[in-house]
Amino acid sequence: MIVATVLSIILLLIIQFLLHKNTVGRFELKWEKILEFIKNIEILDLAKELLIIFIGAFIALYVTNYSENLDEKEKVIKLFNIASSEISTEYAQTQFFLEQYDAGSMEAEEVYYNINNYTGVLENLMDNDIVMVTLSAEGYARILNDLRILNDVYDRLMKLDSKNENVITYVKMMNSHCENLLFAMEIEEKYLNGQYSEKDIHTLYSDYISDKYIPIDETQIEKNNN
Repeated sequence: MIVATVLSIILLLIIQFLLHKNTVGRFELKWEKILEFIKNIEILDLAKELLIIFIGAFIALYVTNYSENLDEKEKVIKLFNIASSEISTEYAQTQFFLEQYDAGSMEAEEVYYNINNYTGVLENLMDNDIVMVTLSAEGYARILNDLRILNDVYDRLMKLDSKNENVITYVKMMNSHCENLLFAMEIEEKYLNGQYSEKDIHTLYSDYISDKYIPIDETQIEKNNN
């Protein structure tokens, strides 16, 4: 866009030079004629024309970029809604199985054979270049991290024997990371809508982690080791 603007300005100067009354007839490119053209040209009018061109070019560039960014954000939000529904289904599933197990209505083996992992849409979404540059840096990193851990936990679960005593532990881990993903995706959607800034996001994530996870007391660990 800017290159085109500069070329347009150069072309405008050439045309005005060629149309100058002293250049009518046989064309001779001499410095005297160029200097005469510069002296006689209406500088104010030319400045106005150049200013109009520059303003028009930059406005067009701004509107185009703003429109493209808005379209990209809207697409990401729509895809996020689909991915969020997918993760919500998995969260509800793991929550249900854990409640049924705690109530004695399901055995760990039944949970093992019925559990599924629904992350296909979110995986594809996180590999998209537009998503990488549209989400907040912290949000993208946290979602990607929880997604990878969730998939890894599910893969490890599927490698266990159905009667393994750690089945429910892995299901609890899946449930926890689904919860993390839903929180992060909700925050990022509000960020894309302009409701949160990067600073707001950092504070929200920090508060969420502080409330959910108990900090490790390194002093107590050292005492236990001694």
